[in-house]
Amino acid sequence: MYRVIGVAAAALMLAGCTERDLGKQKHPLLLAENLSAWIEANPCGVLRVRSPLFNVSGRFTGDVKPNTSIRLFVSRDVTFDSSLYVVEHCRPIGRMQLQDARRFRLGLLPQGNYVVMVDGRSFEQGQGFPVPDPINDPNYTLTLALYGGTSRYSMAAFSIEPRTQSATSAGSESKGKHG
Repeated sequence: MYRVIGVAAAALMLAGCTERDLGKQKHPLLLAENLSAWIEANPCGVLRVRSPLFNVSGRFTGDVKPNTSIRLFVSRDVTFDSSLYVVEHCRPIGRMQLQDARRFRLGLLPQGNYVVMVDGRSFEQGQGFPVPDPINDPNYTLTLALYGGTSRYSMAAFSIEPRTQSATSAGSESKGKHG
């Protein structure tokens, strides 16, 4: 119990919050609940590492210049505004040097919301964008919410989430019709 209080107090100090910021609630359980709510509302997102993990890769819509890096961020959601906020204000959870002008690999990722970003000036001609590939799993799906950005950032936002029953059914119907 005291360890939870210490961890919560340390997290609040690191975040610059005080008890006053949390409504002067001093009861340890209320403090922990507020910390949990604060973590959930964090605009930079929360990475929850759990099984299963999915190998995520993708392609670019244009050729990237040599020595270009791609950055991976966790996001609270996959809207354009949240994606742009994450890219401008949050630390990436990964930065990978690209070995291929047309493809990228992000490695193993758990279920969650993500944003990948490449500097908008990193393309040979014009501005291209990263586009993650679908994952091959009967129980989970990678949903591409957007790819685009600004003149400074070429980005894509995507979610890895469990398939819904209707998505699983639609996927098998679609497979039967097309392949």
